[in-house]
Amino acid sequence: MPSVPAPALPELAVPLTSPVRHADGRITAPVLVDARWLIAQRDAVRVIDTRAAASFASGHVSGSISLPLDALLIDDSSRPALERLAVVARTTLGACGIAPTDHVVLLDDCDGSAALGAAICELAGMRHVSVVQGSGIDMWRVHGGAITEGPAEAATSTAAAWVDVDSRTTSIAAFEDLIDAVVDGAAVVLDVRSQLEHEGIVGAPCCAARGAVPGSVHVEWTACFDMFGDPRPADHIVELLAQVGLAPDDRVVVTCHAGHRAAIAARVLRSSGFRNVRVSLGSWHEWAGRGMTGDDQPDE
Repeated sequence: MPSVPAPALPELAVPLTSPVRHADGRITAPVLVDARWLIAQRDAVRVIDTRAAASFASGHVSGSISLPLDALLIDDSSRPALERLAVVARTTLGACGIAPTDHVVLLDDCDGSAALGAAICELAGMRHVSVVQGSGIDMWRVHGGAITEGPAEAATSTAAAWVDVDSRTTSIAAFEDLIDAVVDGAAVVLDVRSQLEHEGIVGAPCCAARGAVPGSVHVEWTACFDMFGDPRPADHIVELLAQVGLAPDDRVVVTCHAGHRAAIAARVLRSSGFRNVRVSLGSWHEWAGRGMTGDDQPDE
């Protein structure tokens, strides 16, 4: 596969920070990074490209792994289904030679698959997971990162052992958690689709019903980004969410149509100091698919 050498990287005006290793062995991995950070830290992390195989073949970060993790998704996000997803994810990651203690950085072309894949990595039990903001592969090119063309090579790494690794439920909300949020107020449901989708004026053709999860508040996911596609500062995000009654200490379940936009928004919220944010993988698609509508209240 031909490789394109990287031009010299210009000196950065703002120094980039490395993952911090604490005395107890914990590594603090930033939730969101940019391409310059990845270039500076490339030798210390494993890169997962979550785009489709054809996109990967057209040019990818040298040494990255092609792994469209969102292809593992199913329509059922119940707690048993999420546990099965965690098992499949651990098997898939391990087969690629990725260990549960690795620091992985996921990137895409702004389709949300990296953020959703990161949530799945965390569900599998990984604790050091970062996402390149925006179209990571395009910005990698812009900042001079080395690009390799051609399809993914056959796995040559020794499979990594995932022994005694427990699933983590801090990033993904099960469908039962969404029910609890609606019925008992266990969390605030944040809908990040467009205003027209939230109001039920438009909807995806795959869904039998239009509308929003009852009681949900609305902030469109694009409001989290500036005109250049960069996440807005943390204080802006806090103020934006305060307008719909959300504070950084609140429990939040983020929904969209089928998880991608919700995963992006959740990542921005977490990077802005919101401490308890989970993504609904099923979101409105599953809610409507289970026969509920925006006017229905699930039975207790």
